[in-house]
Amino acid sequence: IRQRGRFETLPAAVATPLAMALSELLLNAAEHAQADEIELVVERWDDQVQVGVRGGGVGFGAGATAGLGLQIVRTLVTEQIGGELVWEETAHGTRAKILARVP
Repeated sequence: IRQRGRFETLPAAVATPLAMALSELLLNAAEHAQADEIELVVERWDDQVQVGVRGGGVGFGAGATAGLGLQIVRTLVTEQIGGELVWEETAHGTRAKILARVP
């Protein structure tokens, strides 16, 4: 776990959906990625927060589709907090990043 930036209490309207999305991403990495390690990075600056989860496992692979859990994450991030969900394939598995503004 790595954190950068200053951390103050997030408003409940952001903190609750963010925590739910983060929980699902960590569970997904543990259950499906066959990860030998999971990296969690939390960054906060000015009016933005970024959370990244990387499972050091098999990743999604070509042609993979999102299951119900990842669809819920997308809904929580984009509709509940107005954020952005970004997927990156790395040499060490798939990284999910959540980017959101904090009011």
